[in-house]
Amino acid sequence: MIDLSNKLHADGRLDWQASAGRWKIIRLGHVSTGKKIHPASLVAEGFECVKMSVAAVTHHLEKGMIGRILALEPQRNGKTVVGVELDSYEGGNQDWTPTFRDEFRKRRGYDPLPWLPAWNAGVTIETPDMSARFRHDMHRTIAELHADVYYDTAAAFCRQRKVQLYTEAWGTPFNPGQTWWEPGRAWMAYQARCHAMLQQGRPVADILTLAPFAPGQGVWEPPAGIAPVHRQYNYDLCAEEVLVQHARYENGQIVLPGGSYRILHLVHCDKLRPQTLIRIGELVERGATVVGPKPTGVSGREGYPDSDRQVREMADCLWGKVDGKSATENRVGHGRVVFGRHPHDVLKELGLPPDVDVTTQNIHWTHRQCGPADVYFLSNQDAEDRQTEVTFRVTGKAPELWDPVTGEMRPLPEVRSSETRTTVPLQFAPHQSYFVVFRSGPVRKEGKNFPELSPGATLDGPWDVTFDPKWGGPGKVTFEKLEDWTVRSEEGIKYYSGTAVYSCRFEILDLKSETFLDLGAVKHLAEVFLNGQPLGIVWCPPWRVRIPADTLRAKDNQLEIRVTNTWVNRLIGDERQPDDAVWSEEYPNPAFSPANKHTRSLLKEPEWLADNRPRPAQGRYAFVTYKHLRASDKLQESGLLGPVRLLTQK
Repeated sequence: MIDLSNKLHADGRLDWQASAGRWKIIRLGHVSTGKKIHPASLVAEGFECVKMSVAAVTHHLEKGMIGRILALEPQRNGKTVVGVELDSYEGGNQDWTPTFRDEFRKRRGYDPLPWLPAWNAGVTIETPDMSARFRHDMHRTIAELHADVYYDTAAAFCRQRKVQLYTEAWGTPFNPGQTWWEPGRAWMAYQARCHAMLQQGRPVADILTLAPFAPGQGVWEPPAGIAPVHRQYNYDLCAEEVLVQHARYENGQIVLPGGSYRILHLVHCDKLRPQTLIRIGELVERGATVVGPKPTGVSGREGYPDSDRQVREMADCLWGKVDGKSATENRVGHGRVVFGRHPHDVLKELGLPPDVDVTTQNIHWTHRQCGPADVYFLSNQDAEDRQTEVTFRVTGKAPELWDPVTGEMRPLPEVRSSETRTTVPLQFAPHQSYFVVFRSGPVRKEGKNFPELSPGATLDGPWDVTFDPKWGGPGKVTFEKLEDWTVRSEEGIKYYSGTAVYSCRFEILDLKSETFLDLGAVKHLAEVFLNGQPLGIVWCPPWRVRIPADTLRAKDNQLEIRVTNTWVNRLIGDERQPDDAVWSEEYPNPAFSPANKHTRSLLKEPEWLADNRPRPAQGRYAFVTYKHLRASDKLQESGLLGPVRLLTQK
């Protein structure tokens, strides 16, 4: 390969006398990707900024909309405007800037220019292995620059202006335009309670899992093979840079600023950088236990071949004769390296029983310690009821159930305790989650963890149901029985989206027992009122509210249930009507659904909307800027499905 850069004239002419043979001439240059910000309103359209240029990111923030907003009343920043959000990055791959070559040299220690044909021109330079090493170094440099330039520059911009920096957290449009915005306050309260609890104290994890840099590896879930290994012990993922810069060993634990761990677990770590293995060796010398296979070299060309040799030599010293079969442990200094034994077994050898043992599958959990209290968050991942026993690594404390859906906090009196652990029988509704909190104090012995509920009267109907005509509903109708709106013949019900109000009257004979109203099933939220008093909002199983004793009457109880579904059915119904806006051709858009093949974008704001005139298509009720549903798409089950029953506590 010959570098002809100095033979290329400014006008594009190549002045080179080629020797005999067949030559492939590759001209490399850099241009804008042409990607524009999306989705964006017409006045906000523009090109993506260069994420790896401090100057470009600074210009984007200071001269763009957010910079101008924050400059209006800077003395009020942090009060009126409290934060800046960086949305998900969907602008495609950026792999070059005018300063990229210098950054690469500084970070990787060699010039990328002679290797660039191996990056995106399909050329093998030297060997396939060496070309792959270069591509790894390119990916690492791009990732580092996105973090060091894009995010760090944005963070500094926000700190200077006394506002918080956020990154995208929602996977669905989250605004008052949603049908469920008002009753959705119950779901928001659940989120607030969970977030408040899960930010208290410090995380408890026994395993620190090293997650080395891997090109293309996402952040949505841990690498394959990690989660099944650590069902009984919590773990944290750790980047190589964090381990190198912050890990230390003290008091029998590997310590990071965010937590402390009993073992370091190496998963997919056959290639590690020398500085990473140096830090691992230091931790082992001081007493740490490392579990995993021996690294065999480095992934990139950085420092190669010396870096490859250095890693192999250090690995030979640390792992010794360990092969995972005839030898499974090597002691080095005050610590040891283990391979061929399960991390659970290694932890038990250290005298550490499982933090959580669950007798059924698919109960996920995490553990935090808040002062003297131990806080466990548990979640049923199945769409089925679950009865199970959970054993916690806690002793001498009383368990309580804290329900983030309702805010209820109550003792769990049924427990079995040993010297080191406490077993608690638990029940979960489909996909239910809650906290089990252990606090100091005696366990209350009387009662059950989950009192039995006996079925009482079933409220069969008829039901008066009112659908808002503003959204195409027929007003008040009578349902002789509870049924899915989409099976009704009336188009104003079949394609209805919004809130419908169910009402009926009933009598009750037993006013002494504690009573609950069970709605059976709801699509998708329901706000319940009895005799004018609000009983709460249900949005997940169990679809149930407690009825205060002073709210029930023996006769003439007036029940009102306000049920809200999503926009889906209205949007499908609207597609049966003539269009009154100009749309793009259909195109795939996995942002709405991986299977979505027919998204259309609004090309221009309709004149009737801009002029605030009545819309021409009288049968259309919703207005969107992106269409991703067709008239032929399946409708979404909606409404109060029941059965609605009164339940009494035994």
